[in-house]
Amino acid sequence: MIGISRGSHEHETGVPPESQAHGVASEALEQECTPDVLLSVARQTIEAAQTCFLITVGQEGLPSARVMAPFPPESDFTIWMGARPRARKIREIAKDNRAVLGYSHAADGAYLSVAGTVTVVDCLDARRRYWIEDFRAFWPDGPEGDDYVLLKFVPSRMELMNVLRGVAADPTGLGPVVLVRSGDGWIVAEG
Repeated sequence: MIGISRGSHEHETGVPPESQAHGVASEALEQECTPDVLLSVARQTIEAAQTCFLITVGQEGLPSARVMAPFPPESDFTIWMGARPRARKIREIAKDNRAVLGYSHAADGAYLSVAGTVTVVDCLDARRRYWIEDFRAFWPDGPEGDDYVLLKFVPSRMELMNVLRGVAADPTGLGPVVLVRSGDGWIVAEG
């Protein structure tokens, strides 16, 4: 079972779990956290966070991070984001397409780190599909303009922790749960 141990968590914080996280006890503490349950919690974290950091391999191999406003993940957890074709991140992705998306939601005591690869997509149908009118402030010519491309992020590994929902590695509850892509699905792996 993956979940926060009542005894360990109480010992670490001095506060029983049911009194933490805004007074809400987590049902996940009592259920087995299958990949499907964990993916659901990951989606909830993404929805609650609304933005993420896109971290690419920058100059001299150092991490390069920036805030992004991604679209909700697809059923296979592919995540799409808009970008300018002449942005630094596009040049970095062309050299090394490995990246990490980092999400955080403090109210749930949650974070999600998603590792994978990114490709640049410049297809008009896809640009129209992944467009919202609020983007006009940044891309006045809309999805048809030549200054809007998409980043397609395909994940291969996730690290997830959500204190409110009781998702953390036993026995201490202080480490993340790890999911790794296996074929068309996901499996729980050792951190």
